[in-house]
Amino acid sequence: MDISEKLSEAMKLSEEKKNRVQALMYLATSEWKEYDGHLLQMQNCFEECFNGLESKQEKLKLVQESVSQSMTKLDLRRVWVEQMFKELGKKEKLMKELLQRMEEKEMLLGKYKDFVDEKIKDLALKEGHFQGLFGELRLFQNQMERRENEIDEKEKRLEKRKEELEVREEILELKLKLVSIRGCDEEEKAGGNAPYNPPPLKRCGNLAWGSGKILDADEEVMNLEEESSHRSKRSCIDGKNAGQVTADDLGKSGLGDIDVKEVMAKAFCTQNIIVIDDSDSDTDSKDNIVSNPINSSGSFYDDTEKEKLVSRFKYGQTWACYDGKDIIPKAYAQIMTVFQRGGIIRLGVAWLKPLWGFPGENKWINAGLPVGCGMFERERTSVEAATVFSHQVCCLEKVHNRYCVLPGAGETWAIYKDWDIFAWACDPENHRQCKYEIVEVLEYQTSGSSLFDIRVACLDKMGGSLNSFQRRRQDEDGSFLIRSSNLYRFSHKVPSVRKACNVPGDVSDVTFDIEPESMPPGL
Repeated sequence: MDISEKLSEAMKLSEEKKNRVQALMYLATSEWKEYDGHLLQMQNCFEECFNGLESKQEKLKLVQESVSQSMTKLDLRRVWVEQMFKELGKKEKLMKELLQRMEEKEMLLGKYKDFVDEKIKDLALKEGHFQGLFGELRLFQNQMERRENEIDEKEKRLEKRKEELEVREEILELKLKLVSIRGCDEEEKAGGNAPYNPPPLKRCGNLAWGSGKILDADEEVMNLEEESSHRSKRSCIDGKNAGQVTADDLGKSGLGDIDVKEVMAKAFCTQNIIVIDDSDSDTDSKDNIVSNPINSSGSFYDDTEKEKLVSRFKYGQTWACYDGKDIIPKAYAQIMTVFQRGGIIRLGVAWLKPLWGFPGENKWINAGLPVGCGMFERERTSVEAATVFSHQVCCLEKVHNRYCVLPGAGETWAIYKDWDIFAWACDPENHRQCKYEIVEVLEYQTSGSSLFDIRVACLDKMGGSLNSFQRRRQDEDGSFLIRSSNLYRFSHKVPSVRKACNVPGDVSDVTFDIEPESMPPGL
């Protein structure tokens, strides 16, 4: 093999080596821009690598000059080699520009520098042995691939660590905001006295749950509730404008766009129902239905098997959770992902924060009081253990990433006794000393003065039982309406097992076994 052929082969191998290194540099640059803060040492590695390439290029130029001086017969080959080196010079300039951009961000590829530098030194020492150089380049390529795989794994670990740090930062920010809100209570009281204008309220279709008979409303109870509401409004804001709500105000929360039929259909689908066949009874479908949210619709109160536990959680579900502020699950979170780490089940969730739409709701939220139903939006994300989840709730996704949580027909909920949204918002201590009562949601109704009304039936505790309740008889003011403007009276959903009676028309014999974990204090 003559010198010209060797030189040609050397140049080809050198070009292949440079092309491979440049391709690796470009690939590494494009893949790790997002992780510039964690790959500082890799950039240093590639810088030394290209410095070595420049030194090698200079050595090759010296060889070329010596060959051109000693062999005039290879002039044509020399011209070709010079053109190739010009192209390499242009590519090197481009790579230098890329390196300068990387230096402005951060030094990304530090670890590769020492590795490539050692390889370049070996190539400089073995410049006459091109076959061995080619083998080393192949080995270098394989090692680069292995290192890329290792870095991919490190990226995943760094990304998870970054998410955990972001969650901690959000928790700290939320705590600071809560301290700031409590410290600025007087400011919020002074800024929350703006009057409201009456809205063009949207009428919703009347939807009865099942075909059962609906208990008559107690007009006296409604009058007492309205009088109490007016008294509380006069105590906190101007009584003339207390009941005025603009369409824009309702638009902030999206409650004016709620379709009651959609709410009821969604609630009915998320509620697992068992029908008891009783051929000797002519009771309606409502009295023959047993819902079991404790065992079927989301609660894992007695479930400890991991496989069953994982299968209960699905992407997009909304659950009531314990947030550490209350012994009752009054916070809502949407499941984003489910995974296991070290045998422990973890769930990535997006927490929901309430949106106000009616008078007093903004003060209620600013006072830090819990919101059981209404409109919500996503606030922050975190990774939680399965133990913080209590039960699944009915949630409708509306436009602009807003979500509606409303009681579903047949569900049992805890409501506040002697509830006054304005008085409690002005003095949150009233909420901490409040009393509860358990009700069953019967149906949604529409009226000319509100978006919709929710008819509920009172449940009384059965004697001799810790968690069994039954309906109050019709002649004892057993049912009443809760208007859409008073949704914050609902405290939280109470999962229960409904046991239908076998006596036609005797609704008082319907009993509910309440889940003890969600039982309000005092009951």
